Amino acid sequence: MVAGVVEPYMAENFTIGAALWIGFAFCAFSWFCGLGIVICELYADSVDGEKAKLSDDDKFKCRQLTEFTLPFWLIVASCVTVYCSIFPYSWNTSLMLRNEFNVPK
Repeated sequence: MVAGVVEPYMAENFTIGAALWIGFAFCAFSWFCGLGIVICELYADSVDGEKAKLSDDDKFKCRQLTEFTLPFWLIVASCVTVYCSIFPYSWNTSLMLRNEFNVPK
């Protein structure tokens, strides 16, 4: 969400390269945060001396994906369609309309 606001601003006021570097910085920051969470979990496991035990029922198995019914997969397809097409369109629509019809901000 932040990148959707910051990157167009950077691209308009600076260069496309700057916007790409900002996007890369967001990705790198997210990756390091995830790595930090893993390190915290490993530290907590070593301090407690206990690790979470998962039974076979709790573990994910790829064959479980075949157990979902058609309505579930239709909802998944709908969500993917919305996220891949409608959201980028709605983020860029105002700029496209301003450029096409010379509408002021």
